[in-house]
Formats: sequence, structure tokens, C-alpha cells
Amino acid sequence: MKKAAKISLMTFLAAISIFSSTGLAASHRLHYDTYFNYDEWPRSNSGTIYIDYYYSKNGFYDYRDEIKDASDSWENIESSPFVISKTSNESKANLIIKSDDYGDTGWVGRAYYNRDPKEIRLNEWYHDNSPVNGHSYRYSCYENTVLHELGHTHGLDHYDCPDEVMHTTHNHVLTPNDGDVQGIHNIY
Repeated sequence: MKKAAKISLMTFLAAISIFSSTGLAASHRLHYDTYFNYDEWPRSNSGTIYIDYYYSKNGFYDYRDEIKDASDSWENIESSPFVISKTSNESKANLIIKSDDYGDTGWVGRAYYNRDPKEIRLNEWYHDNSPVNGHSYRYSCYENTVLHELGHTHGLDHYDCPDEVMHTTHNHVLTPNDGDVQGIHNIY
């Protein structure tokens, strides 16, 4: 009797595991198509997308390393279409990244993806006034923020999966995951 109950319990747990992963995969498939109206990055004849960013540090904090790490993360995804480089000439940039104290705005980062050049703003107010709402905003949070805002400039929208860079609220994900990568492949 105990052996039959043990087998039934194991069968039940295995079934839950299979249905949970199938449900999870299905929910990931839904956000692979979550992108919005934006100006797509232009491509070279080879299909490569060259992004030259210019960083304008207007406030106290320097996020160069976080921007570089976030850029590298998008550039290193499987079959990445991106080559992302820093330029010292603002007039040659197709992406401007600015950091400054924009005040208590409700956002740590913001992407303006329908501009030419595209723009990302990093709000230092949260770094200065940390913790805010129980969250401590430090450099790694800004790396996640740049990674997330770059996702918007690439055309990705928010989705409610905490394991993905494009999660609707701040998380500590520092590399694009399956949903993020599949979303990029769907667009490009």
C-alpha cells in the first residue's frame, strides 16, 4: 500500500512538473511577440545593426562601465544582429545616453525610441536618495536599467516575466534571457 501511494505521489508530482513547464513555455512564447511601434535600427547590407552611442554624463555618477556591460550583453546574445560601440563624437551617434538628476519622476531609466538619434536617460535621483520604496539603487541596478532601456530601443515592450530583462518592474537580471532573445529574433 505504501509503495502504491509513493508511486502515485511521484506520478502526481511528475505530472505537475510537466504541466508547469509546458505552461511556463507557453507564457514565454506569448511575450516573444511583445514589441511595439518604434523606429527600427537601420541594417547594413550584411544585416548587421551598428549602434554607436554617445554617453553624456551630466550628473555626479559615472555609468560608463554599466553602459558598456549592458551593451556587451545585447551584443553577445545568440545570433546577435548588434554591434554596439561607444563614440566620442555626439554628431555621429545614433543613440545618446544621458545621466543626470531628473528628480523623483517614478523612473530610473527612460528610452526615447522614436527619436533620431534614439535616447536613453538615467535618473541619478534614485542613486542619491536610495533606498526608495525599500529598494537600494546602486551601480548594478543601473546596469539592469540600461540593459532594459536598450531593449526598448531595440523594439521590445514590457512583459510580466521576472526572469527576463524586459520585466515590467525593476529586477536584477543582467543578461537577456530566452524571451528577450526570442523577441529580438522575431523583430530582426
